Amino acid sequence: MSAIIKSGKFTVGDREWAQAVAETYTKICALSPSLKKKQFLSACMAAFKVDGFDPTSLISGAERCRDKLVSYSTRDAYLTMLEDVYNFGRQKLFGLKTAALNQLKKRDHVEESKKKGKK
Repeated sequence: MSAIIKSGKFTVGDREWAQAVAETYTKICALSPSLKKKQFLSACMAAFKVDGFDPTSLISGAERCRDKLVSYSTRDAYLTMLEDVYNFGRQKLFGLKTAALNQLKKRDHVEESKKKGKK
């Protein structure tokens, strides 16, 4: 991937999605600068792949419970944190982490199938 970026051949497939991820990531990092890590960005990207995910609810939760915005070393730990923040004050809980991981598995499966088809 880094070779594609360095060569200048990288393109954004879904500009609207990328813009939404970047805006949410930036807003939450403004609340807690220690989150400025690629693992947190990766967790945000995964969350945005989930049907029914509402970034406004995530930002609202983050503003109300800043003490939950702590730095971790893995994407999965950040997904747990995002789920806690997303569900803060909600009566009906949303399984954000599981849904995000399922989306990532689907994506990986599709990419694997594409690679096998090219061989």
